[in-house]
Formats: sequence, structure tokens, C-alpha cells
Amino acid sequence: MRNSIAFISCLVLLASCQMHKGTAEQSSSKINSAVTAGDRLSSKAFMLDFLSIGAGIDTTALDTALGLIQNRVKIGEVVEFEQKPWGMEGEVKVCVNLLNAEMAQALRIEMKDAGVFTSLVQVSSVKDCAELKP
Repeated sequence: MRNSIAFISCLVLLASCQMHKGTAEQSSSKINSAVTAGDRLSSKAFMLDFLSIGAGIDTTALDTALGLIQNRVKIGEVVEFEQKPWGMEGEVKVCVNLLNAEMAQALRIEMKDAGVFTSLVQVSSVKDCAELKP
């Protein structure tokens, strides 16, 4: 009887791990397809929403994104850049508006390649950064 219960418990645990793995792969696939779709958008501005699910935001992704944006500021490609905290666990919205859609697309691709777009970061195209202004 004990062996049967142990065996069933192992099967349930194994099935749970497989389900979690599939969910993580689906989530990663959704992120990559969203970024790819975003790469084709004609907007010259986009917003990054750094989310927290009980453990704070992905600070590595935020630092990487801000560094890439600052590089673009230095070479004069950024028209406006806004950053606004909004939550109790460090959540923040970052908006960047570049000179043209091609520059915005290149920055989104650079961020994607640098690993900024994790499951805790949402990216969306916007008209401008007015939403974040006081």
C-alpha cells in the first residue's frame, strides 16, 4: 500500500513538473511573438511595464533597459524618456520616444537580444510618453 501511494505521488509530481515546464515554454513563446509583432509596428515610441508578482521586479532587466536607453540618449536618438514608479514592490513604467520608427524597432530588438523582455516585463507601442507625465 505504501509503495502504491509513493508511486502515485511520484507520478503526480512528475506530471506537475511537465505542466510547469510547458507553461514556462508557452510564456516564453508568447513574449517572443509579442516582441516580434512589436518589431513590425510603425510607432516610434514604446512603453515597458516592469511587473512584480510578490517578489519585486526584474531589476537586471530594468538596469539593462535603462542602460540601452541611455546609450540612445547619448547619440541623440531619443526625443523623450519618462520613468514612473507605480506599485508597492518597485513596479515601474518606462517610456521612450525615439526620432523614428526604425530607431524604435532597433532598440526593441536590442532589448530583446539583451534579455530585457522577461515574463515580468510587458512591452507595448504608444503614441508618445504623455501618459507618464505629471
